[in-house]
Amino acid sequence: MEVLPQNVPIVRNICTSIKQFCPGAVVIIATNPVCPLNYALYLCSGLDRKKLIGYSANDSIRFRELTAQALGVKTSRVEATVIGEHGNSQVLLFSSVKVDGKPVAISDDIKKKVRQEVADIPAVLEELRIATGRTAAWTTAVGLTAVCRAIIRNTGETLPCSVVLDGEYGCHDLSMTVPAVLGKNGVCEILEWQLPPDENEALQNSIDTLNPAMRYVEEFLHTKRNS
Repeated sequence: MEVLPQNVPIVRNICTSIKQFCPGAVVIIATNPVCPLNYALYLCSGLDRKKLIGYSANDSIRFRELTAQALGVKTSRVEATVIGEHGNSQVLLFSSVKVDGKPVAISDDIKKKVRQEVADIPAVLEELRIATGRTAAWTTAVGLTAVCRAIIRNTGETLPCSVVLDGEYGCHDLSMTVPAVLGKNGVCEILEWQLPPDENEALQNSIDTLNPAMRYVEEFLHTKRNS
């Protein structure tokens, strides 16, 4: 969020080229803070909101990996999704966890363990960068490949993406991570999952965290596109 003021004008300038050279494109933004920048892209470009995808799947990739470790199973056997802000208020949907395609109940102890490990990720990544000069960017490569594959092959795969919302999850004029069905035209459908009370409460907190950034983007751009 600290670099939002520097990145909004960059997105605005890129939008000029998008409108000139590829107005029919599906656009994937993988720059942080991705949720407000995807909203800025929407306001600047004039494109349909469902052709704009904010890449935020790293949260879900790491959530799945940490949950698999806690359960003692291979990551490839686990499904798990994160929604809300791509940031500190992200919502870990333990209700979405499946092993071998079947829902599983997650104990409070495992939830506590995984939440703490997720909270520790920024410090762990910084230690890795300092020690090796490398980042953990392989998650971005894996996730972006999955998003592009779903679009190019028109698979209808459900992946977590930051999408501008128009009533979904009770939100308007805001972009955040939601489960989205992807195809050749971008976002085919936004899935509104029924969440347990604690996850609903966490999601509302994430929405409240994101709202000021969205209003900042609107004020900066001095515009607000009518849906």
